[in-house]
Amino acid sequence: MRTLQHIAGFCFFALGLLFVAAYVLLRGELLGVWPAYILQYGDLPLLLSGLLYGALSLYFSLTNPAKPSRTLQIVLSIVTVLLFAGVCAMNFWIA
Repeated sequence: MRTLQHIAGFCFFALGLLFVAAYVLLRGELLGVWPAYILQYGDLPLLLSGLLYGALSLYFSLTNPAKPSRTLQIVLSIVTVLLFAGVCAMNFWIA
């Protein structure tokens, strides 16, 4: 699970930098509509990688490595899935 945390952290960092670059390019009116596409369609992957990294970091900080907690895994998984599903619903429903 540590590998998944590192992959999610890298994706969150890379997507965050992509968002900053796309915003700067959009404000500078460079590269046409591509920065707008990135800002419009890249929000859910950024959210997913951030939620995954945050949930895994919280899990690793609350548990003892010698004794993993199955209950905490289930609770954090349910909370993460509900948060992602709620944001997906707001993203597609309200728009």
